[in-house]
Amino acid sequence: MAKIVALEDSIMRKGKPATAGSPILKGFISPFDATVAERLDKAGIPTIEITAAEEFGIDRITPDEPEPIMGAVRAVASGSAAYALCNDVFGKARRQAPANKVCYIRPTYGTVSRFGLIPAASSMDRSPWRATPVR
Repeated sequence: MAKIVALEDSIMRKGKPATAGSPILKGFISPFDATVAERLDKAGIPTIEITAAEEFGIDRITPDEPEPIMGAVRAVASGSAAYALCNDVFGKARRQAPANKVCYIRPTYGTVSRFGLIPAASSMDRSPWRATPVR
């Protein structure tokens, strides 16, 4: 498996589009890197950006529609990335990871810097997560 970390579109990368899945931010180019992205770069860990993000991390499902798989979960489950970092607002990653044979880890506040993460609302946000394949 590739030693690549997938980053959700809500984690900013300097000079790259950062929309958090929202048409409101279409055309926005990040002026800086998120702290997690800087630390990955400094460690020499390659990253890929995930474009399939729910708008600001908020689920858009109705009772008649199946829940679409998050880009972060899909990237790890498919083997495109060894790990993924994303914003898990309402626990979607937490629900989908085990269903797709992926391990979900939710760090507590203060263990992972949130600088450069586009939040939905501070009362709903969760820290970025790390997923690994279940062996």
